[in-house]
Amino acid sequence: TRCPALSDTQSCNNNNCPIDCKVGPWSTFGPCSASCGGGTKKRTRTVTTPAQHGGQACPALSDTQSCNNNNCPINCQVGPWSTFGTCSASCGGGTKTRSRTVTTPAQHGGQACPALSDTQSCNNNNCPINCQVSQWTTFGLCSASCGGGTKTRTRTVTTPEQYGGKKCPALDDTQSCNNNNCPIDCQ
Repeated sequence: TRCPALSDTQSCNNNNCPIDCKVGPWSTFGPCSASCGGGTKKRTRTVTTPAQHGGQACPALSDTQSCNNNNCPINCQVGPWSTFGTCSASCGGGTKTRSRTVTTPAQHGGQACPALSDTQSCNNNNCPINCQVSQWTTFGLCSASCGGGTKTRTRTVTTPEQYGGKKCPALDDTQSCNNNNCPIDCQ
């Protein structure tokens, strides 16, 4: 007779084996959401083999990091111009100035402040020049030795009037003289 079978095989563990999630490599980081003052950048990866039958779950598929945490540049800001002050001269050329103030100073490499004062020329018209005259000369001789005569003195213009200055005064002066009665000879 034949010997009975020495082994017996039965199927077991017929359930599917667990398959762990597998992911691809990270992408490069995308651009930062802000150029300064703090932003975020993101990278991703994809699932190449999904988890099945109780296998290990997938890790995070996206990664976010902070970026550009440097302070943002702050440009200088200035207020409005004041009105111009009075001219430094009433004629012959002067200057007048206006100013403005800083409302926000430049910081972190921001644009520097523009000029805070502005000067312009003013009153460039010629100044009036008043007439100037010399001293009086001494009076000349009287035109008569008695009975009333005149004597005259004069002066000259040393600086003529210009640009609306004061006009020249009289250049000669006549006074009466020898007003005593002339002697009358006996006849």
